[in-house]
Amino acid sequence: MLSSVVPRADFKVDQFDALIDQKGFNTLWMQSMFCSCYDLSTGQPEYTCKVCKGKGYVYLDPVKTKVVVSSISGNKVQETVGLQDIGHALLTSKSNEFIGFRDKFIFPEFTCKFSEVLIKGEDFLKYEAKKILFLQYKGLFLKNGIDFKISSEDYQTILWSSDVINDEEQYSVLYLTSPVYLVTGIAHELRATYHLTEGNLEKFVELPKQYSIKREDIL
Repeated sequence: MLSSVVPRADFKVDQFDALIDQKGFNTLWMQSMFCSCYDLSTGQPEYTCKVCKGKGYVYLDPVKTKVVVSSISGNKVQETVGLQDIGHALLTSKSNEFIGFRDKFIFPEFTCKFSEVLIKGEDFLKYEAKKILFLQYKGLFLKNGIDFKISSEDYQTILWSSDVINDEEQYSVLYLTSPVYLVTGIAHELRATYHLTEGNLEKFVELPKQYSIKREDIL
């Protein structure tokens, strides 16, 4: 006679979290929230806001954690000005961490190139620089350590030691930094299971969530 008992296969959340701790990437997680400058009637931020810089979001202090990242893809499209690197990934967090839309993740163990244009007198890079590769002004490549250097306090401020560039003139910088991703979607928010307790009762348990993330500089 065949048994009518169906074997259970409960998802072990604690084991999944332990696997993320062992094999996941180190990251700095910054939670996002709306900036108070939002105009409730138009749904738009104040573009001159000094807090959010017109982006509409502010970020809490970074928290160290580990995540699993998978399915990274990329596609490069040459446009009229510059090269747009279109790439995204899927991120899975531990079960007790609830990620929100527009949350930011910095991956300090990884390195990528980033280039931007600055104005002399507003010499603050968008990201922390691990190394300045080139600084270019009207075809002239200035020398790191002679014409300028990067601040050792924040690694984002360019300090000048020569007057080869006048104030309010533009120059471009190519440097190495850590990739920064933003949460653009919640792929699996309603993810949960039921565990059988010692009293033979069903217990509702939320499972680790998966999120869509995309490089901040190409959004």
